[in-house]
Amino acid sequence: MGNEKERMILTKEMILKGKDKTCFIKVKGFEGELEIRPLTELAWSEVKALTGKETEVSLSAVLNKDGQFDKEATAKNARVKLNMMNVSRNEFEQEVIILKYGLVEQWTEDEIRSISPPGIISKIAEEILKISQLSKEDIKDISFFRSK
Repeated sequence: MGNEKERMILTKEMILKGKDKTCFIKVKGFEGELEIRPLTELAWSEVKALTGKETEVSLSAVLNKDGQFDKEATAKNARVKLNMMNVSRNEFEQEVIILKYGLVEQWTEDEIRSISPPGIISKIAEEILKISQLSKEDIKDISFFRSK
């Protein structure tokens, strides 16, 4: 029994404290640091809600001559249509929401949208996703399964 690892039991208090963890990041092109925090489940759900709106999927089941579902023919019949303008806009709006909840200092969505230089919002959002133990791939994985 001496070789067993000691169990760490998580409490409600320990789990809820996770949202209070903050760190400072350097923002290239600016002097000083910016304080960020992880996203909560509620904030993450808002980000996820913006995924897949730019995708239109058309799928009709195809039956074989015996009336059975034909997986291969159905897959060949599938159509996916992407509106690239909407893809870019939704990605930007996701980043705005990430900053809205991930910046310790309170910002409005309009203030975040007006940040300059271009590309800085994406870099800050990436750092917030890291501290939240998430990535942009997590968002893309969600959008793969969504349809309009």
